[in-house]
Amino acid sequence: MVGTGSAPLAVDTDAFIRACLDCCPVGGYGLTETAGSATLKDMDDQSFGRVGSPILGSYVKLVNWDEGDYRVSDKPHPRGEIVVGGDCVTQGYFKNETLTKEYFKKEDGMQWFYTGDIGELYPDGTFSIIDRKKDLLKLQHGEYVSLGKPDTGLVTAAYKIRRREIEKFYRNEINEMYGMNKFP
Repeated sequence: MVGTGSAPLAVDTDAFIRACLDCCPVGGYGLTETAGSATLKDMDDQSFGRVGSPILGSYVKLVNWDEGDYRVSDKPHPRGEIVVGGDCVTQGYFKNETLTKEYFKKEDGMQWFYTGDIGELYPDGTFSIIDRKKDLLKLQHGEYVSLGKPDTGLVTAAYKIRRREIEKFYRNEINEMYGMNKFP
């Protein structure tokens, strides 16, 4: 068995591991705010790009993010912001009431954490992570483009740490690449 974590495993990396080691990597999804894992892929799951189904004691749902055009009514699969609930969810951020109010909600007696991750739900109850709200840039005409896709490849830790600074420095080139300078 090969376990993965920290970020969704890229499909080509998953295929490479399967070919070389003759096994299916087992990954999951979770955050510090959810005490680690919220979902886990079953060892017999042959799918690519998924992070499994909720573990015992974790509740996972999708909620509409209309601004980004992700909805639970999307076809062929529901899509939306991933929200994790249960006893595994922390009560909030230490001494940061503003962020706590933004990301944590108590609904029907259960603590829920709004992750900012965009997920897709499959009929078998498994999820995949398809985007992050903070990695989507809203263009001047209201369309969103993902700045997160390069992160699925091999990106250095230094780049990830300085990403916002680098984006600011190359803002004109990014705008040109996405055609944002072509409109008045």
